[in-house]
Amino acid sequence: MYSILNSTAAMTLISTIRCPDDSYIPLHQGFLNACIRSTSCKRFIPSEFAGDIEGFPNLPGAYGKTRQPFRQILQQTQGIEWTLFNHGWFMDYFLPEEKSYMKYLPGEFPIHLKTWSYCVRGTGDEPQSWTCGHDAANAIAELLAAPEWVLTSFVYLTFIAIGSLLTKVYQEQVTYVTGEFGSFNKAAKVMESFYGINPSFDPFFCHPEDFLILDQAVHLLGLIVQQRISGHP
Repeated sequence: MYSILNSTAAMTLISTIRCPDDSYIPLHQGFLNACIRSTSCKRFIPSEFAGDIEGFPNLPGAYGKTRQPFRQILQQTQGIEWTLFNHGWFMDYFLPEEKSYMKYLPGEFPIHLKTWSYCVRGTGDEPQSWTCGHDAANAIAELLAAPEWVLTSFVYLTFIAIGSLLTKVYQEQVTYVTGEFGSFNKAAKVMESFYGINPSFDPFFCHPEDFLILDQAVHLLGLIVQQRISGHP
């Protein structure tokens, strides 16, 4: 891996891998080692892409066995600039599968167009944060354009307000971005209106604890971003 990084003069390694739990740490340790050995690539963004990982570091459940232990490895690593990128839910999951590059995740994203079903977790009115995949990519590009990140203990947190292209820099280990705020109940109504499908969603209530708390984590991500926009810590 490090020879590829050197031969391409890569400066940042970004992982978007979704893999079995027992493969996550070995894979990402290999990526990190490659960055350490590389002469050009000294920035690393591991695969996170979740919600408020600071308030809920072990959620969803697999993260407690994969991401959280690897975060501790990163904190002990010298000479590499890194950050943990989190965007809430990908807005692309609202699209039909044939119009999205993202494969539907059964049991995770509450609304499924193919089956025209809506699994309500909590009340469905909890505020959520969604970001289009294209906007998330643009935010990462802005992050990569920063001339310098902080090594080891503190990494720049670059918040991109997608609509206004406002950039703020903080010295933290996590990068939060968001494209839009809403609730799944409101999203279901918008989709019913847009697609004109009759009958309307017949929502059913489900309470898998892990995902209910995950929704809360995404909600808190929205609060964090709103606070950053308003200038409050």
